[in-house]
Amino acid sequence: IMKAFLNDVIQPVSPIEKVTFLDKEMLPEKDDQRGVLYDLLCKTEDESEFLVEMQNAPQEKFSDRVIFYLSRSISQQGYRGKLRNHKWDYELRPVYGVFLLNFHLERRNPQKLRTLHVTVDEDNHRIFSDKLSAYMIELPCIKGKKEEDCETNIERWMYNLYNMKTSTKPLAFQDIMPVFKTVASQAEFNNMSESEQNRYMRLLDIYRTNLSALNYSRKEGREEGHAEGLQEGMEKGKLEERYNNAKALKENGVPVAIISVSLGLSVEEVEKL
Repeated sequence: IMKAFLNDVIQPVSPIEKVTFLDKEMLPEKDDQRGVLYDLLCKTEDESEFLVEMQNAPQEKFSDRVIFYLSRSISQQGYRGKLRNHKWDYELRPVYGVFLLNFHLERRNPQKLRTLHVTVDEDNHRIFSDKLSAYMIELPCIKGKKEEDCETNIERWMYNLYNMKTSTKPLAFQDIMPVFKTVASQAEFNNMSESEQNRYMRLLDIYRTNLSALNYSRKEGREEGHAEGLQEGMEKGKLEERYNNAKALKENGVPVAIISVSLGLSVEEVEKL
């Protein structure tokens, strides 16, 4: 999800292929300085760092906070001694900040996406350095918009993020952007109670155990008739187990749609239980 999101926001020359999440806490350089605790911090295969922040309420000094966060990630790159047999010569890794805002930075001038780069003013805003960039997404810009009004991937992300909590319909744009199927599945899991999540994980473990046993029997190349009988017996047992688990989840008030997705049963099958 993060990989797809960053590719759509940053639009790098070479698409991001891998994202690794890092420790979100960045300690100060001195005792009397302030540390930083990011919402999310990750890096890509080229060692570029991405900090992703979500801000619900407006604050007067938010633009200063953006600069402080980015600068702290930049300053932490300086090191003493040698690295890979070379002394550090101020070569920096790029740092990107993505800030999801539930307010407008400037009420009189709302912008869906604001970008910050270090530029040279007297040279037609030529980029002075590509090591520090910020992208500020103002989610309220999508308020009141319909699905058909969203023409870009950024607008589609904004629409779903802004409406996810209150929408009663399936997550939009799943046919256009398959990543939203994963987003929807994760959102459903996050909205479960702790007991529902525990039950879901137990059911998932049962499914994976049975699948592992079945795959092993196939790999061993057992006789076709025996393998078919084993598979048929396992499938019958798994189906009965799924029905029993679905019935128990239903009795505990878990929504039919979630049970259907979690156990691989049709909505009609679950409703009949």
